[in-house]
Parts: sequence; C-alpha cells; structure tokens
Amino acid sequence: MCPHHSRPSKLGICHLIFLLSLSSETMAFQLQVPPILQSLYSKSQLSRLQPPFKPRLAQFNTANYPHKAHVASNAAAKLPTSHTFNMQHIQVKDLSIVLDTLLKQRISIHEPGLFEVNWLLQVDEAFQTTAVKNAFLTESPPEDWQLISARISPCFPMVNSRAFNAQIFCWPQVRTVWQPVISSYAAEWTHLHNYSDDRAIHTLYWTLPTMFGDTSTHHTDEAFFNHILHLATQQPEALSQLSPQTLQRWVTLRNQMAKQILKKTHNLRGTLQQRLFHGFGIRPELFKPNEQGIFRDKFIRFLQTYAAPQNLYEMTSFSLTGGRVPALMDIWVFLAFSAERGHLVRKPLHIYDSDTGQPLNQAMMSQSITTGEDDTKFYNHPNHDKLRQQVLLYENDFKSISKRIFAKEPLLVGETSCATCHRFNAVRFNFHNQSKFNELETTISGKLKNEVAQDIQWIRRELLETKIN
Repeated sequence: MCPHHSRPSKLGICHLIFLLSLSSETMAFQLQVPPILQSLYSKSQLSRLQPPFKPRLAQFNTANYPHKAHVASNAAAKLPTSHTFNMQHIQVKDLSIVLDTLLKQRISIHEPGLFEVNWLLQVDEAFQTTAVKNAFLTESPPEDWQLISARISPCFPMVNSRAFNAQIFCWPQVRTVWQPVISSYAAEWTHLHNYSDDRAIHTLYWTLPTMFGDTSTHHTDEAFFNHILHLATQQPEALSQLSPQTLQRWVTLRNQMAKQILKKTHNLRGTLQQRLFHGFGIRPELFKPNEQGIFRDKFIRFLQTYAAPQNLYEMTSFSLTGGRVPALMDIWVFLAFSAERGHLVRKPLHIYDSDTGQPLNQAMMSQSITTGEDDTKFYNHPNHDKLRQQVLLYENDFKSISKRIFAKEPLLVGETSCATCHRFNAVRFNFHNQSKFNELETTISGKLKNEVAQDIQWIRRELLETKIN
C-alpha cells in the first residue's frame, strides 16, 4: 500500500461532475463484441465485455473483476502438478497481470532493479513544455509511484505498419504500467481511498536471448534480433528482401523466445487452480494471504530479469493538466521516449499509413487531446482524409474506427494516435489502459481485451503443440 498521507483537493466537489457524467449520453454507440472475443468467453462473460461500448455505472463495482470467471470450454482444467506444460495452459491472467492496489507491500519505483527515479525527472522536464507544465511531479512526487500492472505479449509487432508483415515481424515483449497512488485523498465532500492521479507511465522491454543464459549462441541470436529490429524500425522495405532461410531462422528464434518467456510467466503461478487464471481481472494470488507474498517476490525477480532498466526499449506517458478534475480540466498530453542502456531520449510521434507504411504526419513531440477532439494538428493536415480513416477525429466516426481497433488484425500502435488507442473506454475522459482512473479499479480497456484474445489465439496456433520441460 502507499504511505498513509492525505492531500487537500483544489476542486474536490467537482468529482460530482464526474459521477453525473456517467450517463448513456457519454458514449452513444453500441458495438458487436468481436468474434475473436466470443471464442474465448462464455455468454455471461461476454455480457461483462459490453461496458467498453455501452457505459453503465454498474461496471465500476467488483463485477468488473470476475475473479472466478473461466473459459467455458476449459472449465474443468486443473493446474498441472509438474513443471511440464504446453501452451494450452497459458491464460488471460498470465498475459495481463493486474495488481491494482491489492498488494499489502506495494512495488514502488524505489524497488531495486525495476525503475530509475531519474526517469520521472526526465518525463517531468518534457511535460514542462506542454499544457501539463509542472503538475506531473508537483501533484505526483516520486514516493507516490507504484507498479499497477504488467503485460506479457508473446509476439508484439516490431514494424509501424501492417504494410510490412506484422504477423511475421513480431517479438515477445514485457510492458509495465506505473502510476502515482495516494492511500487517502481528502476531497471536499469525502475521502477517496487508493486514489490515482490521472497520469501513468508505460515501460516496454523486448525479450532478449541473453536473458536466458550467457552462451555464444545467445549472443549470436541477439545480434540477429538487433539486425531485424533495425530493419523493422528503420528500413522496413528491406524486410521483403530477406531470403527464405533468413525468414525461417527468424521465425524459429522468435517462437523459441516466445516459448521461453511464456514458460517463465507461467512459473509465476502458485498452487491455485487453472480456472482462476481465465478472464480479465486482478491476479488471483492477491486474494490469498498465503500466496500474495510469494507471488510478489517471484514477480519482482521476473521483472528484474525481463524488465530491467538497462533493457528499457521505449517509454510512453500521459498526464492530465494540473487540478485533478478530468471532467473540468479536459486536456491530456501524451509523450514518448526511446531508450538506450536505460537513458531516455524524446521520441517523435508519427502515424504511419496502414497501406503503404509511409508517415502521414510530420513529427510531433507530443499530442494534446480533449474528451471530444484529438490533437488540433490533425484537423487541417494535408493528409486529413487518410488520417480520418485511422484516427478517431470526429464523433460520427466512432463506429468505423472502433471496427478497425477491434478487428482480427487491428490498427497497430504506429498506425493511429495515442488518444485513439486509449479512447475506447466507457467514460470518454478515462484514457487508461490497464491502469487506474482516480479511485476506480484498474481499467481493462476493450482494446487490451482484443489484443490479449489475439495473443492467445496466436499461442494456440503457433506454439500449442510444443511442450517445454
């Protein structure tokens, strides 16, 4: 838990505006649940997937976390008693690891080997030149920041556009989400517990061969990975010129690394039954006093190996402007950073054409958005019409863009704006994705659910037959 301290609210009464905003008018559209999600959920679970498309106040109670939910077709599955397993054992809570604030001993940024405090200072400095100004650290000092969740992706696209075969050129990735949380926030009309300021940091790490041992083969494999990564990010057109032998070597190494990280992910489990890891929600170990501490220690060791600061590849962050009242402030800023050996460098934000892979906009060092609009630079842009096909610029495009977000092959991160990636939640000014929105429980966005469903199908298709000892 966070240190027990309270902070006075500048506009605490305005939280009432937030509650009043949870009406059906907030998001008028209802969408069909994508078929890929239907294949992973029972009818009762599917009913809980509706909130991202139709806001209801009820979604913010504990029903949003179906701890006992399970996939109907595998309801009788039991946790294997040996360390031999196949990919069928990997479930949703292995890939979406949600802590929320349930750990009795939180994982703070001061935990050795996980996060560099100077990263906060660099992110704060970057926000100083935006509408956020000094609110980032003034409202959220280092002692408040803690780990909220992590995401294991067995094959995250390395390219910025599907024009360059994202199905082949993907690689296992670990992501962590950090937020400032106050144990007791003194609003004018009540005390809010486990209150998170409306900002977050996401850290991204590629899974490297040398993480699984120091051998000559692993170093050669890592050099090969770095070569393909360079092509994917800097010269994607060259990927089509790779020989069949090189492509086969790539796929073999990629799948090997995916199996290894998934095995390590599965090993985080304790003695709980398999069914408890189905469905989205908080890790089941956190509800078991005899399991929580063991899981925490294993998870920290896992992150110290596969998400160590020196292996940081990219970082993103978003923040509300100062004031702590999203409905009234109504300005959020998104930033991105690349990293080399743990050192952050501002990264320009591009949107790439999903058909050609070419940039659609000039480099933007930040994106500033509101509840109803994306960054103003997009609206009078020469490529406005093409941007409109990939970025949610207008309310009446919500349905068409959502179809692309929730498609079997959804828009990649590089093919749309930061706000579009984060905009598909029930409350239109909740831009969180596996992070906390104020006093509410961790938001599991519809976009993230679709991505995890895609990952599980990828595992079943590519890795299912392989057993690991």
